[in-house]
Amino acid sequence: REVRRVSRVDPGEVMERHLMAGDGEPVVVTDAQASWFQSTERWTLESLSRAYGEEELVVNDCAPLQEWDDPPMRSRTCSLGEYGAYARGEATSLGNDRWYMNSWEPFGKHPEMLEAWSYPYFVEDLMTHDDANPKLLNYSKVFIGVPGCTTRLHFDTQQTHAWLAQIQGRKQFVLFAPRDADKLRLHAWEETDGEGLRRVLDPADPPDPLVYPHVYEARPYVATLAPGETILVPRGWWHYARCLDVSVTLMRNFANSANSDQFKASVQRLNDYVARHTPKRLVPPRSACVVCRSTRDLKPCSACRAVAYCGRDCQRRAWPTHKAFCPILADLRDAAPPPATPTAPRALFAAAPDRSPPKTHVKHVVRQGRAGFGPDQESMVRVHYDGYLADGQKIDSSIDKGRPFDFHLSRSRVARGWRDAMLTMTIGEKARIAIPPHAAYQDRGVDGKVPPHSPLVFDVELLEVW
Repeated sequence: REVRRVSRVDPGEVMERHLMAGDGEPVVVTDAQASWFQSTERWTLESLSRAYGEEELVVNDCAPLQEWDDPPMRSRTCSLGEYGAYARGEATSLGNDRWYMNSWEPFGKHPEMLEAWSYPYFVEDLMTHDDANPKLLNYSKVFIGVPGCTTRLHFDTQQTHAWLAQIQGRKQFVLFAPRDADKLRLHAWEETDGEGLRRVLDPADPPDPLVYPHVYEARPYVATLAPGETILVPRGWWHYARCLDVSVTLMRNFANSANSDQFKASVQRLNDYVARHTPKRLVPPRSACVVCRSTRDLKPCSACRAVAYCGRDCQRRAWPTHKAFCPILADLRDAAPPPATPTAPRALFAAAPDRSPPKTHVKHVVRQGRAGFGPDQESMVRVHYDGYLADGQKIDSSIDKGRPFDFHLSRSRVARGWRDAMLTMTIGEKARIAIPPHAAYQDRGVDGKVPPHSPLVFDVELLEVW
């Protein structure tokens, strides 16, 4: 079905028909950009390259990220100027691969770009930015792509609506209503709840109708945007987009009267989750006392050396929590990262040429599973888990979230030590797993959750394998 196209549309009609009636319905507005670029140059890849060519931006070979990608999604950086040369067919470091610049948030850094456009007349937006709410600018992005770049089938986060304004080139859209979510699922392990965002299905390469007949029961809505046209995507609508030409698109997520309750509830769920799982002490575990955070007169735990204390009092206070993890962390003491290339003669002499690879995990079995029923490198697994820092602070939990966690053993981005440990488990097994820093998050850590150079401990139950 072709998406309805309108101009000079009444905002009340858009609210009632396209955002509030049932699942809503996408619509293309052909005159939403009529007042744009009155005092500035129209955005094209060439004009943006001239103005902001030195800016380094992230490009992806496919997006959004899907943990089941094979091979995994690749990301890298390049300057906007280099991307412009790449789009012209010139030799660049991007080579001949297809790269999509789909996450540029320029308006905080370049406020002059706000003068080029205005909020569309046809739809209410309760999240317009001002000096008091500068973070609302982050809900607006610029997508830049070459022919063939795609945004894969997904719906937008936080129950937001979206509009996408095509500024340069043509872009094709395929959309499905929220009620078709189950029909779009090719595999049982794709998300099944209201927070699920992605689907494996590629509308440009539909599956075998004999194997997946349910897919053909879904009703696609299609539209091809030309420069100057804007498409409105109601909350929860699945959508896929493909650049037909060199393309510049302005995208904005927003909330209004039609979805404000759902948006607030989604944001609250996210805030509650962050509050529950953010540790109070974000310091490397051996660089400060795990109780009082003092950095003076530190002594490591004599057994595991994974945490440190400033004195006996703090050690006694921490021990009731730490004692559950100390034995398995002690087994990690010989799990050092690969040695650096030796530079001194003594180090060169001492290096063992046949040194075995360092441990990526230590596992203590709590309950045996079913013999012979375990995963391999190409398996998807379903687990329940609790994750902890070495001092006993819980950082994540599928049990607290109320649903198991599914991931692919060779394509997911979970810690390498956790993936390796899963290969040794069988269905029904419960185990405590300790992971050294080099097989977890190394010197990066995880913002707000895991300090750099931190060993991790997971209590894991393997529920299913497929």
